[in-house]
Amino acid sequence: SYVSFTGLAYLIDLRRGRGVSAGTLLDALVFFTFFPKVIIGPIIRSTDLMAQLHAPSPSGFPDLSRAVGLVASGLFKKVVLAGWLSTHVVEDIFNAPEGFSSAELFVGAWAYTIEIWADFSGYTDIAMGVALLLGFYLPDNFDQPYRATNISEFWRRWHMTFSNWLRDYVFLPLGGSRRGYARTYLNLAVVMLVTGIWHGAGW
Repeated sequence: SYVSFTGLAYLIDLRRGRGVSAGTLLDALVFFTFFPKVIIGPIIRSTDLMAQLHAPSPSGFPDLSRAVGLVASGLFKKVVLAGWLSTHVVEDIFNAPEGFSSAELFVGAWAYTIEIWADFSGYTDIAMGVALLLGFYLPDNFDQPYRATNISEFWRRWHMTFSNWLRDYVFLPLGGSRRGYARTYLNLAVVMLVTGIWHGAGW
């Protein structure tokens, strides 16, 4: 799905003439399958990576400490934090909720929100760090989403490359919020439908 969304953005931007060059077939294949991000993002645009592919190779590791820090923090979040919460708290409570008190269920729900953030943002930290070790910069994907004070702010902070993709390639082409409340709500509903389909959720 990440390759599909990257490919759609690439073709749409080419069609719109938005500052991207088709390049060679090899350029496109490297862009689509750039290994640090291919499995779980972040979703990158051709403008994010194409210019970097043609730039001179960096001398040394100018951002080595940041790259190592990203990989280390990502491993901690994904392996230690998410892994421990999943096996020691979430699985037990979610598999047999009737055996736990209301307070324990409350803790389990919060533990799950931390687990999915730690798992997902941990992986993208690793992807960004590995890309940086190779001399490439990937866009940020999470911006402390649980510090948001409302749903709109949370949406802008969580999986930002996907939210931006939905905004630029679904919501705004449908008219965004420029055509009155009814059309805005319809456009938002379409965005949520696309989001649900992309995540593979059933009805």
